[in-house]
Amino acid sequence: MKKCLVVISVMCLALLAGCGGNKVLTCTKQLSSTGVKMVQTANVKFSGDKIDSMNTTIVATLPDSYKSLIDTFVKQFKTQYEKQYGSYKAVKVKTEKVSDSDIEINIDFDYKSLTDAEKVKLNMAGSEDYDVNKKTLEKSGFTCK
Repeated sequence: MKKCLVVISVMCLALLAGCGGNKVLTCTKQLSSTGVKMVQTANVKFSGDKIDSMNTTIVATLPDSYKSLIDTFVKQFKTQYEKQYGSYKAVKVKTEKVSDSDIEINIDFDYKSLTDAEKVKLNMAGSEDYDVNKKTLEKSGFTCK
């Protein structure tokens, strides 16, 4: 009986150690500008009480009247985001046309690899707390789950 209790206790401790250690905060925001609809999704991965990595995906949907210009939009988005984030080794940007009217911009931040100065420059310095980040994103117009 004691062996059984020890095994159960060890299993419970292992489960508890794994719980709460890793969380993912997922938030979305919808924007519209000159007929282009954009849906931005932010995923923030936490390891314990610290941010591990972040990913932002933006899907821009062009109205029918702009479909013939999709390649121009792709080039503009690519230039814009690579100029903004291209100098950071811990940030990867990918921009691609996914349909006749949709463009996807994917930005991956290896948060742990960013220097403190880079975090400040990218406006990412501050609390790494899950609840604080959730409130900050919600104040910026995101809906979080």
